[in-house]
Amino acid sequence: MERLSSLAPGDSACITGFAAPLSDKVYSGGEPMDDAALQELAATLLKVGFVPGSTLVVVARALGKDPIAVDVRGARVALGRSEAACVVVQRVGA
Repeated sequence: MERLSSLAPGDSACITGFAAPLSDKVYSGGEPMDDAALQELAATLLKVGFVPGSTLVVVARALGKDPIAVDVRGARVALGRSEAACVVVQRVGA
C-alpha cells in the first residue's frame, strides 16, 4: 500500500482507496484521525475527483513538501501532506 504523499512530481498512480495516515495519525486540523474524520475527508476528496480507479499525476510539491499539486480527472487539486497521506494509490508506468 503506497500513499499519495510519498509520490514525487511526475509520478502517476491509480487511486485505490482511502485510509488513515500510517505515521502520525493526525489530520490537518491537528486532531487525531478517527473513522468519522476519515469518512469526511474521503467524501470531500470524492467530490473533487479522487475516485477509486482514477489515475492521477503529481504536478508539483512545495519546498517543505506541503502542499502537493495533483492533476486528477481534468482538475488540478492541491492537498496538504496529511490529506495526501490518506489517499492510497498504486503507481502506474514505472
